[in-house]
Amino acid sequence: MSTVFAASPPAWQGLWVIVTVVVLALLAGLLFVALQSRRPRASGPRAELEPEREPVPPPPGPDAASDLAIATYAHIIDAERAYASAREDGPDAPWLHDVAFVERHGHGRIGIRGTFAGHYVDFDDLRLAESRLYAEVSDDLAGAESALIVFGPEETADAMARAMDDGAARVVRRHLSKVDAEALRASVADTPLARAPS
Repeated sequence: MSTVFAASPPAWQGLWVIVTVVVLALLAGLLFVALQSRRPRASGPRAELEPEREPVPPPPGPDAASDLAIATYAHIIDAERAYASAREDGPDAPWLHDVAFVERHGHGRIGIRGTFAGHYVDFDDLRLAESRLYAEVSDDLAGAESALIVFGPEETADAMARAMDDGAARVVRRHLSKVDAEALRASVADTPLARAPS
């Protein structure tokens, strides 16, 4: 007489199934949490911790008083070095975000790049741009190869002039009439608006 035994699965196979299900559930939970944390929230603790972004200031209107401050340097790299030094000494100075770099190259070519009158400017040769700006800076660059130029309210130009007074070959300060200030703004009106730092 023969006895037939029913085969039962080993105990470790059942344990393996349970472990697999638990691992898959944990992975699904982690994925869900990761996706939820990436979604923007309108309110709640996370929204309260995020700083508000500064709005982009509009360019100054035609009635805004504007001054010009030009710090000139003997060598072409000196203006950039002076700017870097000023950023280390007072990184929060407003004029640091509204300054243009001017360089004199061979054959009278004057290039300018940076922020001027609320616009980003990048001209390789101001003469070709037929810009009013060329007339304003060309005389002041006599004997210099580079310069920093700030165009804005009197207090901004004063702050730049004070910061650059010691190291510059010369600092020129000029208060402009409303007509002259508007002519300078018009000369860069076709260039992109510069954005405020975030």
